[in-house]
Amino acid sequence: RFDKFTQDLFREEIQDSGISFHFSIANPASRNLDTVPLTLGDFSLEKMKKSTLELKDLKKKLKDFQPRSLTDEQRMTYQILYSYIETELESEGLELYAQPLTSTIGIQAQLPVLFAEYAFYSRDDVEHYLALLSTIDNYYGQIMEFEKEKSKAGLFMSDSAADHVLKSCEAYLVQPSHSFLAETFNTRIDALTDLTEEEKTAFKEQNLKVLEEHFIPAYKNLIDGITALMGTGTNEEGLSHYPEGKRYFEYLVNSNTGTSYESVQSLKKAIEKQMDSDIQTLGQITK
Repeated sequence: RFDKFTQDLFREEIQDSGISFHFSIANPASRNLDTVPLTLGDFSLEKMKKSTLELKDLKKKLKDFQPRSLTDEQRMTYQILYSYIETELESEGLELYAQPLTSTIGIQAQLPVLFAEYAFYSRDDVEHYLALLSTIDNYYGQIMEFEKEKSKAGLFMSDSAADHVLKSCEAYLVQPSHSFLAETFNTRIDALTDLTEEEKTAFKEQNLKVLEEHFIPAYKNLIDGITALMGTGTNEEGLSHYPEGKRYFEYLVNSNTGTSYESVQSLKKAIEKQMDSDIQTLGQITK
């Protein structure tokens, strides 16, 4: 029963994003999955709130299982999943503190890299890739609506931070034929053995068209949207200086490190203790 529970959960979660789906499963049929999600996901305040409710429901379902009745492997999965739920629920009410756009690790910088590393195993993968890339303008449109909500709540990024994001966006405003997404696409296409030369040429032309009609406009719209909101973010001191910034920062630390310490300070102490132990061990080894 627990195995079915986790398998069903996996199938539900993996359908949220075509990128995550592809990077997780090379052969969908091996997982009895016959539908590939052709979406980059739903990035909205409403979706975040819905996800919180779903996590609460998931927590109730998880509690129906008695850890003592599970195998060692199942118990480990149970503990990891329970800890994950507890950590993610710490962000309830702080949804607008999320920062999808940042200069180096923001979605606008990371997503093109993921597309460049999207493996082509067959013709289907190429078609799925192009379909996903064609939705990037709609996806970034969702993110801009989210940024407008942040602005209304007084949580928009500072102008200096916005300048860095704008520069990262401008880097993608090049002619499609000169884009690294054209170069990497062509390399992956040429490596496929189940396509004729005519088919490869057709796919390459289609990719350039998608870059011109969806990818570049997506970044132009991001630039216009961010520029229009500049001046509404008055906090120049960073995340921790927003009203609930410190609480959100503690949530981020727990979420990104997979730990559940009571505070950032307790985590720092644990790290220092481990480092001291490691140094002592190294000293003994090198005597």
